[in-house]
Amino acid sequence: MRRSTFPSLIVACAGLFACNNASKSPAARDTAAAVNTDVAVPVDTSVVVEDTTVSLIRTVLQNELKANLPSVDSADRQFSYTQADLNSDGKQEIFVGFRGMYFCGNAGCSMMLLAHDGKVISRFTLVRTPVYVLKTATKGWNDLLIDTKGGMRIVKWTGSKYPGNPSVQPAFQGDAPPDAIKVLDAPAWTAF
Repeated sequence: MRRSTFPSLIVACAGLFACNNASKSPAARDTAAAVNTDVAVPVDTSVVVEDTTVSLIRTVLQNELKANLPSVDSADRQFSYTQADLNSDGKQEIFVGFRGMYFCGNAGCSMMLLAHDGKVISRFTLVRTPVYVLKTATKGWNDLLIDTKGGMRIVKWTGSKYPGNPSVQPAFQGDAPPDAIKVLDAPAWTAF
């Protein structure tokens, strides 16, 4: 897991400030201290959140694929992800896309949908990215528009999951609606 250098940077800066401040006159040190105590330091937690999500996905994938992992070439052990709230509960579900010969064929690739806590919601086959999250919903969950070798398909929530093979779902005519949210579009790949 990648560690953040932010805490180390704070300690290093504090040490430099203390050394620099020690050589100043008492009046100068008091002025510097007064100025610095009034300054709020912004903290960017996006790196920590992203690392937590990547770590969660890695753990899920290693558990889900543990029986097959020894046969998966290291070049194929890559995923990308996008988060979107599909059921309006304020928690982001996680779309996990794959690439490589183990996960993909000429008709598309595998994809997983995870809950915010890593629970597997659905497993998909024959997916071509990007996937679209539509504004329409079925049983409280947004409908998905997934491209397969046979064309665009509407994939609807069944009440417990999304169907895993989009190629047998109802065909969608035309282009994705402009208000649809693209997921797994131009992904960045991470090893697992």
